[in-house]
Amino acid sequence: MNTTPNRDPSDHPPGHPANLNPPMADDQRLTRIEDYRRQALANPDVLAANLGAINSDLMQIAFRLMKVTEQTLAESTQPCKDLGKVLPAIGMTSQITRQIQRFAAIEMQRQAALADEGGIPCPEKGTSAPTKKRLSEEIVA
Repeated sequence: MNTTPNRDPSDHPPGHPANLNPPMADDQRLTRIEDYRRQALANPDVLAANLGAINSDLMQIAFRLMKVTEQTLAESTQPCKDLGKVLPAIGMTSQITRQIQRFAAIEMQRQAALADEGGIPCPEKGTSAPTKKRLSEEIVA
């Protein structure tokens, strides 16, 4: 079984990947992802709640994938040579991050549209009722 000892970040020179995200920062990041998930699920708008929940799941996956990538490179004796082994994980993290950005943009657009157009929250339906203006635009479209 190949195990590597837990190293103190001070064992590495400045700028080494092992020093980039200390454990406390990792915990804070995971806590903020969980805060986002809770806030999203508390939203009475069903679509917004699910969009936020999915987005927080993607954030957690991307975070954990990047941590594995960082750890793999930090523990490597030849990080440049071993970079090829983690390139697929880096590419997947990039794709996940782009999807997170897309979902966040949709979420912000929905919030802005409700605020600008006077959308009325309908908690009993788990959504927002469209304004008369939006209804007439949807019928025409």
